[in-house]
Amino acid sequence: MLSDDILLEIFDFCSSISSFYDSEDVWDWHILVHVCQRWRQVVFDSPLRLNLQLRCTNGTPVRKNLDIWPNLPIIIDYYKGIDEDDVIAALEHPHRVSFVRLRLTGPQLEKMATVMQEPFPALKRLILLTRIWNGVPILPCEFLGRSAPCLRTIELDGIPFSSLPALLLSTNDLVRLQLLRIPQTGYISPEAMVAGLATLTRLEYLDIEFQSPASRPDRIRLPPVTRTVLPALTMFEFRGVREYLEDFVARINTPRLFWISASCFNQLVDFEVPQLWQFIDHSEDLSQNTRCCLQFRHDRVSFGAGPTTHILESKSFEDFARCIDVNISCEGIDWQVSHIAQALNQTAVLSNMLHLAIDFYGISPEPEDMDDIEWLQLLRPFSSIQTLFVSSNFARHISRALEDIAVVMATEVLPALDMLCLEDQPVSSDHKFIAARWESGRPVTTVNTRKVFEERQVSY
Repeated sequence: MLSDDILLEIFDFCSSISSFYDSEDVWDWHILVHVCQRWRQVVFDSPLRLNLQLRCTNGTPVRKNLDIWPNLPIIIDYYKGIDEDDVIAALEHPHRVSFVRLRLTGPQLEKMATVMQEPFPALKRLILLTRIWNGVPILPCEFLGRSAPCLRTIELDGIPFSSLPALLLSTNDLVRLQLLRIPQTGYISPEAMVAGLATLTRLEYLDIEFQSPASRPDRIRLPPVTRTVLPALTMFEFRGVREYLEDFVARINTPRLFWISASCFNQLVDFEVPQLWQFIDHSEDLSQNTRCCLQFRHDRVSFGAGPTTHILESKSFEDFARCIDVNISCEGIDWQVSHIAQALNQTAVLSNMLHLAIDFYGISPEPEDMDDIEWLQLLRPFSSIQTLFVSSNFARHISRALEDIAVVMATEVLPALDMLCLEDQPVSSDHKFIAARWESGRPVTTVNTRKVFEERQVSY
């Protein structure tokens, strides 16, 4: 009784509901085509609108399906291990493959890479991963025939592909690029990486993470005169050595960037990242943050900044809604304080910060042997901070450091401060720092509970 147009609307609705819950899933259109000849005709007359695809995964008879169904786009999805014959059967139709996700061993990667050495003109998403740490073969320079013009997502996890920049020259529609756990054999220099990204005008998310600190530039170069503009990039993640990070960010300009996460390996050297801070300072969105947090863990220290009014809503730093996240991997509270203090003394981004929280996550550190002056060096860059929260683990040490400040210097450290919360640490009115601030006409209100400090944050 229903017309073909109404049937098509109904089928289209079924397709939309399925993709809403799982964009990578293939909806069960094959059930409809088995109902009757008319339904079959309606479905196959609108393959694009109904998003008809053939999914090849564990347990599906790939060669049989490819023979009995029309020439529809192919999804190859073997995340939990692969059947080599089935995967190869699907890859023999490169003009139809739209999605590839493979979890591979070393020999399997070598075999698949050999098959995939011709252009894949319909490929939109490529995800290759391995959990092998050593001996992973390098993807050949002819991988994908150096041409995959429809690619929108590339994710390589533990896969060495030093020739990637050559492939990127053909992927003008790329939106998301993730290079995770890059082995040393897959090292790509900062200048080669930027050259490959230069044509990606639609790239929104970039993640570069190296497997070990052995992957580093062979020498320090002067910043280029002009920077490569990545006009659509909004999110950038990095994990590696600071020399690579410095060289990379000195070569790019990202006018729309609003979120950055940078984690650097411990190299037991002075932690100077002037190019990173210049990169952040020049981003209008990143420089608008007013709330920041320093968090110490057993193996790293993190500086985060963002616009949220609830920076202490959770002790988990992952729950802190931030736009800037800079991590330094090192153990020992003395090293952590020294490194992060040195890093923060190089940036102007702190000039907009109004609220600072100093907290810990995990096992409580024991900073008993630290000189109090180190804590003051950490606080000095925060000249615009109006409210300061210090968790109970550090409260006594911060209090003692402030107490040791000479009276004439009391207004030079944290000059804009008007509220101090040292958790579980009472601060009396005869505390030298507090008394001096009252005498100078720039008083500081003190509290010792997290709740009061959080309420003050909300009032802003």
